[in-house]
Amino acid sequence: MTQRLMLACTLALALVACKKETKVEADKDPMTAPAADPKMAPPATPPAADPATPPPATPPAAGGATSDNSDPVKVVEQIFAAASSGKADALAGLCDPAGTGDGDVKDVCGSKPGSPKWDEFVKYFSKGKVAGAPKVEGDSAAVAILFGPNGTKKETMNLKKIDGKWYLAGF
Repeated sequence: MTQRLMLACTLALALVACKKETKVEADKDPMTAPAADPKMAPPATPPAADPATPPPATPPAAGGATSDNSDPVKVVEQIFAAASSGKADALAGLCDPAGTGDGDVKDVCGSKPGSPKWDEFVKYFSKGKVAGAPKVEGDSAAVAILFGPNGTKKETMNLKKIDGKWYLAGF
């Protein structure tokens, strides 16, 4: 009887060892490996943002348009585009949402058809254009422009970079 018991134990141990070896081989073969428990899977991490990618556009203003605050020149050009097209939806997004900026830029950002200053805004900015490369120093930029009724008056638009986006600061 002890021989039978020994034989049974040996067979049992051999069977257990055989199952372990088969499981290791199955884990190596993706076609036969058991499905992973989703509760045990490590949490997915989103890919890191590409530092060369410009920040997203400012959320839609009241009219539904978005402003492009990725570059000082683009911010200024949107002023001229709004004045010449009559579509002022993006203007509100050109000023810092925290309310910084001088009174002139606040007037620009608050301009919309039907407002008391709209006609003056159109008169002074519809023929405007950027007059040279921007001068960027850290989080500040200066963009030379031509504006006025004839588009010949020289001025400099000053901008500030806040949280990766450019906003009008003064002129």
